[in-house]
Amino acid sequence: MRFQLAGLQLAVVFSLVLVAAVVASGIAASGKRAAEENRIAGIARAVAGMPIVIAGLRPGADAGQVVEMARLIENAAKLDFVVLVDLAGIRVSHPEDGKLGLPASSDHTAVQQGQEFIGVEEGSRGLTFRAKVPVYDGTEIVGSVSVGILESELREQLQPGLSVVLIWVAFAVGFGTLAAVLVTRLVWRRTYGQEPAEILRLLRSHDAMMTDVHEGVIAVDDGMRIVLANREARRLLGLTAPQALEGRVAGDVLPAELNAFIAASAGERKQSLLRVGRRTLLAGTDGTLLQGRPAGRLLTLQDRTELRDALGELEEQRELSQALRSRTHEFANRLHVIAGLLDLGQVPRAAEYLDGLIGPRGIEAEVPDAVQAPALTALLRVKSAIADRLGVLVLIAPDSSVSIDVDDESMTVLANLITNAVEAAGEGGTVEVAVSDAGGDLVWRVSDDGPGILPQQRRGIFDYGVSSKPAGSPEESRGVGLCLVQGIVTRRNGSMEVADGPMGGALITVRLPLIGLGVQ
Repeated sequence: MRFQLAGLQLAVVFSLVLVAAVVASGIAASGKRAAEENRIAGIARAVAGMPIVIAGLRPGADAGQVVEMARLIENAAKLDFVVLVDLAGIRVSHPEDGKLGLPASSDHTAVQQGQEFIGVEEGSRGLTFRAKVPVYDGTEIVGSVSVGILESELREQLQPGLSVVLIWVAFAVGFGTLAAVLVTRLVWRRTYGQEPAEILRLLRSHDAMMTDVHEGVIAVDDGMRIVLANREARRLLGLTAPQALEGRVAGDVLPAELNAFIAASAGERKQSLLRVGRRTLLAGTDGTLLQGRPAGRLLTLQDRTELRDALGELEEQRELSQALRSRTHEFANRLHVIAGLLDLGQVPRAAEYLDGLIGPRGIEAEVPDAVQAPALTALLRVKSAIADRLGVLVLIAPDSSVSIDVDDESMTVLANLITNAVEAAGEGGTVEVAVSDAGGDLVWRVSDDGPGILPQQRRGIFDYGVSSKPAGSPEESRGVGLCLVQGIVTRRNGSMEVADGPMGGALITVRLPLIGLGVQ
């Protein structure tokens, strides 16, 4: 390809230079000939107006002085001839003495009738370029003057101009050759040494990646400009605008989470789960090399939304199941104790034992009667019992009121909020929960007396992997709950708000619209 490209450029250069040389030579010759025409015509008119010429053409005049004067003009002006012709057509002067007194070799009739002639004619000395003008004595024509130069001599005068043109042609050819070589090298470097067939294969691979690959693919160059973004990547990121992404700065069009991930993975291969809008994406990035040189970064995206949501729900159900199994086992043990006491006839001891179970040190929180949803009541009791074993007191706000059955997703949101509040409060802490279905929305308010959430951290607290749990906690249980909350709230067109709580910790308020769930 390099030799073909260089040859094509040289052919273009040579063609243009050749055309330019021909045109320049023609212009130079035309200009030189025009200048010579003006010079010879001017000399002819000047000679025709000289008194000695006028006097020498009168009938019976002595022509000796006229001949000497004409030959002086020939030598001074570097002309081949200055010929004076009388009205009879006889030469009065001529460069050759043997032709004096003979008829002129060309026709002077039209000139002696008052016309001028400038052009090429065949004369006694060959093909000449000449000017012929009439000679006036007052208003009367007494003869004519013919001044000229051989056509061959005129062509010789044009040779110096042609040599200059040839010098410039040679310079242009040399410069064009050098430029062609440099351009070829530049193009070769810009295409990374790829031949046309290889570029065609890359183009076909690019088209296949843009349409058929089921993973999102985004490629950026060293300047963080997007050079490729396939259809799946656009779908996963919700970039449905018609304008092209290629050539735009990644920071202007990609979500902030992806830009931060790309920046953090510079120079290394990295993979991470990111929450982008409503989706959980498995993002992977790696540097790309062409001929051993860095050529930007390649980002791949896989949709893990359903998997992450399922894992979050599974974690919540597992926690709830474990708590229920523990409570069932504990309850069965206590029933066995009561049954044993009764079998032994120790009724007072059995009553005393029951008083200890249902006394003020109860495990479950008191749920107001206005909370009429059985599943919600059970969730609040179970969560408060779990928190009690962790040393955290869970209080249900007295003004809580829910008169409808609560769906599983809404229960999942509340369960995760309580779990995270209990973890934030820690042993000896307190968590307050308020639930309501007033105003057409389910409203969950959960506050704690923990350290709270700083304003600069509130935007990212619902991102996947962000957690306040100790670093030693299992990875699968860190940063999942609130990420799941965000996904459900977003899907339900609800809202979330993080603020400072009345007990000094955080207050998280979630609103979930009831419209669309079969509840009015």
